[in-house]
Amino acid sequence: MVIQTVPLTPTGFSRYEEATDEQLLHLIALGDDRALDCVMRRYRGLIYRVVKSYMGSLTDAEDMFQDIYLFLYQNREAYKIGSAKFSSWLYRVVVNRCLDILKSSRSKAFHTELYDTIPDQEKTAEEEIQQVQLVQQLASLLSALPSQQRMALSYYYHESLDVLEIAQRLDLSELAVRSLIKRGKEKLRQTSGERQTYFS
Repeated sequence: MVIQTVPLTPTGFSRYEEATDEQLLHLIALGDDRALDCVMRRYRGLIYRVVKSYMGSLTDAEDMFQDIYLFLYQNREAYKIGSAKFSSWLYRVVVNRCLDILKSSRSKAFHTELYDTIPDQEKTAEEEIQQVQLVQQLASLLSALPSQQRMALSYYYHESLDVLEIAQRLDLSELAVRSLIKRGKEKLRQTSGERQTYFS
């Protein structure tokens, strides 16, 4: 029987679960697939939560999870250690992937299947269609914003975080976040037409 030992970083750890994100990401960059598995387990909840928020269901959450896993596997050094917190960086990756899906030609079919499969008994068919259209429109509008505005508003609308929480996620001051949200809302109102009251 072969016993696999856990590699040690300069700071050392005895189990992958005890390692920091930075230690695991360092090992991932060196080709350690077990470290990648550990990171993905650690952030499965975040990925599923973002998918639920943007897509309205967890139906395709596992596909998204595998998509993100493959992205990290193929781009082991995409995250630069020492930059933004890994959780914030990963959140951006997942949000951008959700926006891509919502904007894609498959978006209409995806939502038709989603809402046909998991109907909301409290909503009429017309309300369901309006909700799908609103989600698609919001995704399209957000994708056109500068990166920091997009992330601030994503946290604000989809995660319902307050300014302090968003500031911590983005490593910015509260004043900077308030400015991002204000400017982002103004841009959304300018381009959202009849939906502009949604962005008040």
